[in-house]
Amino acid sequence: MSNIVFQRPRGTSWQAKWTDAFSTLVQSGTAPGFETRVSLGPDFLRTLELNYAILTAGSKGETRDQLMGFFNLRGGDFDSFLVDLGALTKNPVDSSVVGQTLTPDANKFAPLQLTHYVSPQENWMEDIYEVGGINGNPGTPPTIKQNGIPLVLNSDYYIYGPGYSVSGKTFPGLVIFIATALSTSPISHITADFSWYYRVRFEQSKLEVEMFHWLAWKAQQIRLVTVRT
Repeated sequence: MSNIVFQRPRGTSWQAKWTDAFSTLVQSGTAPGFETRVSLGPDFLRTLELNYAILTAGSKGETRDQLMGFFNLRGGDFDSFLVDLGALTKNPVDSSVVGQTLTPDANKFAPLQLTHYVSPQENWMEDIYEVGGINGNPGTPPTIKQNGIPLVLNSDYYIYGPGYSVSGKTFPGLVIFIATALSTSPISHITADFSWYYRVRFEQSKLEVEMFHWLAWKAQQIRLVTVRT
């Protein structure tokens, strides 16, 4: 397991798409239309598909060697690493957030989650497993605020996980413990500013590149799949 961050080869022309997939156990009933479904986990696994149309080789750029070198250093599909999705899509909101509301429980534990607006009636909450500055990851640790006032990491608040259990409850992703007192009137408002990553590995064990012009190459489809370990 590596905490190195995948760097998109500079100066390339690329396409990217992702697919989110959940796992469900399905048992069909004896009568048509009856079945039992059991969720195998609250969170999706995301597959990223990258296509690089132009990879340069030669004395300048050498993005072909950059991509293939990174693939070889990971041992193909052996080692996991981190992806900054915002860096791939060039959309910062895909990997950073400011003012994310956290909701502590009665024991002052709040899962680190990202709110995705769906409709006026509902939101989808995404558990975050990897953030900057925590568990050896590069970047700056989250800024946790109580009523707009920043708290101090490992004094006013602590970060545990992913996969943290306490008081009979398990948080699949990261969880924030608020060590300071929480007021009830008015109710303390806890927010977080943070950047996050996805832990992935290459889905394929080999990487194919093709020369289509002098010192210009293209990579066939590269698939990255999220993992938890």
